[in-house]
This record gives sequence, structure tokens and C-alpha cells, in this order.
Amino acid sequence: MASPKTPSDMPATYEGRLDRLRSLYGTIQRARRSTEAYIDELEAEEEANPDTTHLRARISKLDGVLRDFQKLEKLLDPENADEPTRAKGIFDLTSARAEIERRLAGLAELLEPGDPAE
Repeated sequence: MASPKTPSDMPATYEGRLDRLRSLYGTIQRARRSTEAYIDELEAEEEANPDTTHLRARISKLDGVLRDFQKLEKLLDPENADEPTRAKGIFDLTSARAEIERRLAGLAELLEPGDPAE
């Protein structure tokens, strides 16, 4: 049996929601790691070449994105869910997905070549 291709194709069962949550959480973790690596690269470049003051604004923006990812990870972690949500095993995946897409779009915009901050 082929796996569902889009979130709307997934079963509306607890297992389906759990699979979506795990997938979303994995995506957030990968994006967070990429952001951390990019911050490290920018900071190393800034240390090697002190004339890169324009990087400070980008580093600050990426630090903000990183904090957003950490908040999302905490929000999606069942250990941190409030008691009624944890008891029901329900997460507001629609809101979480919309928030993640908004933040990823901001990150993509920040990383696009030809950024005026460069």
C-alpha cells in the first residue's frame, strides 16, 4: 500500500495525526540544525574578517528564527503539552503547520541570494 502523499490524504486517526506530528517535528529539527550551522558559519566569517559588520543583522535574524524553531519544538513535544491536550492526545496541527510555514518562509526569504543586507 502506498503511503499518503499529502497531509489531507492521511487518515484522521490518532496514528495518522501522530505520524504527521512526528514528520513535522523532524522537519523542524532539521531546519533548526541547518539554521544553527548557518549561524556558526556567519559567526566564523565575522571573526575571520572583522569588516563584515553587515553579518550582524543576519545573525540576529537567524537567532530569532532559531528561537522560533525551539518554541515550535517545545509546543509539539507531547511532554510539554498541557494536561487536557495530553490526555486527549490531540494537537492543533493546522495552527502548528501554519506557524511553521510562516516561519520557514521567513527563513527562506532571509537566505535568498541577492539579499539587500549583503
